Amino acid sequence: VASGQLRREIRLFDPATGKLDFELLGHNGSVRDLAVSRHGRLLSVGGNSIRVWDLERKEQVAILDAPDTSKAEFVDEDHILSLTAGRFRLWTLRDRRARTLVGHDGHVFSVVFSGDGGLLASSAPWEDLIVWDALAATPLRRYRSRLHQSTNQRRQRQQSHPMSRQATAWHRPDATD
Repeated sequence: VASGQLRREIRLFDPATGKLDFELLGHNGSVRDLAVSRHGRLLSVGGNSIRVWDLERKEQVAILDAPDTSKAEFVDEDHILSLTAGRFRLWTLRDRRARTLVGHDGHVFSVVFSGDGGLLASSAPWEDLIVWDALAATPLRRYRSRLHQSTNQRRQRQQSHPMSRQATAWHRPDATD
């Protein structure tokens, strides 16, 4: 069991005994997100950067320059998808490079992976829902929002509406209004 701390540390506990197993230190800001790779070998830590730890060797194996990361999930053992400053970035751990996923006009607030990690669904307030091929970083399908407004109206609502961080009222692209 892994726990992120505001004090810039990660604590890992033995799930059977509840005892502290070890700590991962050296983060430069508070921990915002933790994710374990599918095989349980790697841990990503989002915050002021993305740090990747090898849990078997108990050592840091990568630091990705990703300030303001609120979410970082493994697509596979060599790729991490991050939500950084409201934009998606697909990172390759081998070369520590990232590609930005282009599709939303505004900041992305909601992200969910399919069970196998191959698909990703994302939404932004007052915008469309997009289903992506997570590893190819390409949109597969766009579900249009019923809220067809001009960009200025959408941005004004996004900034002032108290529910702007929730996405609702989606319909299939082939459905009629």
